[in-house]
Amino acid sequence: MNTLTGYIATIVVSLLIGYLSQFLKPRSKLLCWSPHNFYFDLRLQPRNVVLQTNSITIQNVGRVAAENVEIIHQQKPDFFELFPARDFEEASTANGEHVIKIKNIGPKEWVLVQLLSYVTAPVIKNVRWKDGQAKWVAIQPQRVWPRWVNVSVTALLIIGAGTVAYVLVRALMYLFPVMLH
Repeated sequence: MNTLTGYIATIVVSLLIGYLSQFLKPRSKLLCWSPHNFYFDLRLQPRNVVLQTNSITIQNVGRVAAENVEIIHQQKPDFFELFPARDFEEASTANGEHVIKIKNIGPKEWVLVQLLSYVTAPVIKNVRWKDGQAKWVAIQPQRVWPRWVNVSVTALLIIGAGTVAYVLVRALMYLFPVMLH
């Protein structure tokens, strides 16, 4: 390669690596879900009372702390608590929405917001942080299998992936014998 071509290749490779490195840098990423809600119809005299329980789990699955986390409700819930216990602030928007503000949620950390309502049903409008909106994910309870089952399934998956890779390489060698030998 002559000198000019080498310089051009160096510049192109450097720019490409610089562009790709922005996708590999550590970031925060919030996921949230609602593991349950339930209504209790308490038939008490002289009037009936309906209690509603809800919870929201917010987890940072990223590698950097998620800062300035906000949980926004349409109206202030009757009662709420955060678990594990942590400092938070409450605020209201111009529209009358209730905001729970948490300074940060660390990497791989989670916060559970427990809600109890008897007058105002909680309507969650948004969960966001400094870098964007949290992604709502669907969940369902799952059976916890013994460790030996998990290890066996993992081993079978690795053996299967290796077998598929071997068959593909052999097929390529058969189809293109001159190029691969």
